[in-house]
Amino acid sequence: MLQREYLFVGGMPEAVSVYQESRDPSKISWVHRSILDTYQDEFAKYAKKHELLRLQNVFGALPSQIGKKIIYRRFAAGAPSLQIKQAVDLLVKAQLASKVIHSHGNGIPIKAEEKGKVFKQIFLDIGLLHHMIGIPPQRIYGMDEIKLINEGAAAE
Repeated sequence: MLQREYLFVGGMPEAVSVYQESRDPSKISWVHRSILDTYQDEFAKYAKKHELLRLQNVFGALPSQIGKKIIYRRFAAGAPSLQIKQAVDLLVKAQLASKVIHSHGNGIPIKAEEKGKVFKQIFLDIGLLHHMIGIPPQRIYGMDEIKLINEGAAAE
């Protein structure tokens, strides 16, 4: 049961606090939306005017790329890869996502076999991720145990 709660609520302090007080999924959704809106409002402070829309679009597309090898053209068809890369790098720098760099991991040090250009993204918070994807708490609570443990990229 706790894993299901964590997958829905996530670890953002405000979401955890509201959930502890209310146990109301609609209130958690409101908190998640508020947090995501605040992050997107902050983009204007760090992105140049012509980069703002691209940064917002990449941020919005990020959940669909979680757990996959990052290929920049998947974020926005027809957009220059360099501009998408810059937006992804900015999101990583802002700690809204993390890069998990591929390594064969055959020995120590693991970094010696790293492929710096091959990586996946991990999103800031599982609760925010599920909110952005639109997964309702009923779906999380309705999963059987095996599926819950192994359910796709969110399990990572």
